[in-house]
Amino acid sequence: GVSATPRVCVATDPRAPTATLRVPPGAAPAEQTFTVSVNPVVPPQVFVPSGGVVSVGRVVEYTAVGVTGTYHFAPGGPCAELEVPYDPALVEARAPSVQATLRVYQVVNSATVAPGGALDLALVTAPQTVDRVRHTVRFCTEHLSGYIPVVTDAACPFGQTNCAASGAGVACV
Repeated sequence: GVSATPRVCVATDPRAPTATLRVPPGAAPAEQTFTVSVNPVVPPQVFVPSGGVVSVGRVVEYTAVGVTGTYHFAPGGPCAELEVPYDPALVEARAPSVQATLRVYQVVNSATVAPGGALDLALVTAPQTVDRVRHTVRFCTEHLSGYIPVVTDAACPFGQTNCAASGAGVACV
């Protein structure tokens, strides 16, 4: 018979120990395997001018083993769920200066971004739930990619004196 239990893939990297992918039965072929890993190129707390956001965690890569490019789950199938971890200290550090909104963006170029390269972000439009116990943002997805937790931050706009070019974008200092 078919198991009603979702497959759960968890990152083994201590920089993102709560990064999780849950694949329910019917969302992907039973033989498909997945990985959850941290992108080593992008540091946390990076200002991304194109999105007007500051990262508050690492880019986490959710991938399907043996698949080149974007992996899409079964159309009309059950929801595959991601949990993207955030650093609560980074969120707290940003919150006093702004009306911070914690959410996740897709990093479209996560597989190809070079050290110091700009991040190409896409808004994740699915409803997102912040788990303040696990320090994750959870949402359903139709495809796998790299994802990054961010807060909107008008206090660190591109070109201001409190920002400096560093790493993959502009780091707020």
